[in-house]
Amino acid sequence: MNNKSLTRGKSVKLKKKKAIRISKDGFYEKERKKRPIYHDQELHSLMLSLLLCLLLQPERGTLDNLYCHQYPIDNGKQNILYMLHQHISHDQN
Repeated sequence: MNNKSLTRGKSVKLKKKKAIRISKDGFYEKERKKRPIYHDQELHSLMLSLLLCLLLQPERGTLDNLYCHQYPIDNGKQNILYMLHQHISHDQN
């Protein structure tokens, strides 16, 4: 194998990854437009604040075991903190 074929192989892989990323972004944008919460930035911020308040125990300020667990999958719970992290990390949020 020569350097050109290696470079071409990497280029094809990058194009495929970019195409997948664009289709994911397009799907996200389409779904985002369907939900009224994203039309109002203040409402969106308030809902995220509410979610954070519900995740914390008021008396101790720690994560509530009802919603968050160290091993959520093992206990049949969704990984709320991971989902929240992904949501907040998105460019449009």
